Amino acid sequence: MNIQTESTEDKIISATFRLIRKDGIDKVTTKKIAVEAGVNEVTIFRKFNNKQNLVDITKDHYMELFLNKMEEIFSFDEDISIEQYLKDNFFGLLNLSDEEFSVLKVAMEEGGEISDRKRLISQINDVILDNIEEFYEINADPGNGKTIVHEPKHCEITIKTSKIYLTDQHISISIPNLY
Repeated sequence: MNIQTESTEDKIISATFRLIRKDGIDKVTTKKIAVEAGVNEVTIFRKFNNKQNLVDITKDHYMELFLNKMEEIFSFDEDISIEQYLKDNFFGLLNLSDEEFSVLKVAMEEGGEISDRKRLISQINDVILDNIEEFYEINADPGNGKTIVHEPKHCEITIKTSKIYLTDQHISISIPNLY
């Protein structure tokens, strides 16, 4: 029987995320994290040096998971139609769990620098843009009402009456008659 156990670091990171999500960064203490993780407070300092380092590592860990989820949502099969691809992306985003969305809340939580927040939005948009651009480059057909306008810092994709507009800080999707 192969039983995997969570490492001490993982327990601490998971506990930190749960507490920040519930109470916010300012109300979370290393003592509360230790109780939640079932470890001694000294272990937190031994493994992470200080609370800010632990918070930064926690944010980075969960943002990586979130970006992987975005990559999964916007990945594609070359044989799928553009319309189906957009629908799949839309419903993939719509079906994100509260916990997955809370990653954004935690990552944007007070205590983060404005440049960190911009970097976060930029990373999310890069994942989405890279996948959508690749899909549309493979499937673009100007004669069939399918076009791509891509310039540095923004991308506009039009398929008949549907549009996706992405910049480094904004995502806009318009898909009439989804059903």
